Amino acid sequence: MIIRPQYMNMLKNYRDVSLVKILLGIRRCGKSTILDMLRDDLQQSGIAADHIISMCYTSEEFDDGMTDKDMYNGIKEQMTDAGRYYLLLDEVQEIDGWEKAVNSLLENANTDIYVTGSNSKLMSSEISTYLTGRYISIPVYTLSFAEYLDFKKLNSHSTRELFNEYLRLGGFPIVALGNFDERSAYQIVEGIYHSAISNDIAKRYHITNF
Repeated sequence: MIIRPQYMNMLKNYRDVSLVKILLGIRRCGKSTILDMLRDDLQQSGIAADHIISMCYTSEEFDDGMTDKDMYNGIKEQMTDAGRYYLLLDEVQEIDGWEKAVNSLLENANTDIYVTGSNSKLMSSEISTYLTGRYISIPVYTLSFAEYLDFKKLNSHSTRELFNEYLRLGGFPIVALGNFDERSAYQIVEGIYHSAISNDIAKRYHITNF
């Protein structure tokens, strides 16, 4: 796992601040991996593993009909004492009314909460009034060129060659970590964009012809 220090430093600055930290970005830009890094960092700083609750709401373990109340109760059941719990909640937009559950956990439990989301339901201008004034939005982008160099540091290519590669193939971590030819890399990126268009934009605006 390659650390992305600018995001980790930002999350450390907001640790234990009474705000929901919302990581927003296009699919496959690395939001879930940043949560994994955060979990490891919390444990290294002395937080007990059973006080770090990681949930991914795209998992097949969850029913499509999960409600915000189900989400709330499922997390509360894992909080077995009065100690502080760190909640790492991935792809929360899959749960209708997730803001209500998160707001209740923020208000009524000893928690520090981090969530990720990748579709337009989590646009900062439209997040429910349940979280007004109670969250900080942290945009997550695909790799910068400096990060791309870190991902490719064992590669024998020159910086100029890697820059040309970066311009052609882009900065999605899955591409940077792989050894794909140009055609395969384009197919991966095309799939990501198609997923964003069909699952986020088209579904949101009820577009059937695109």
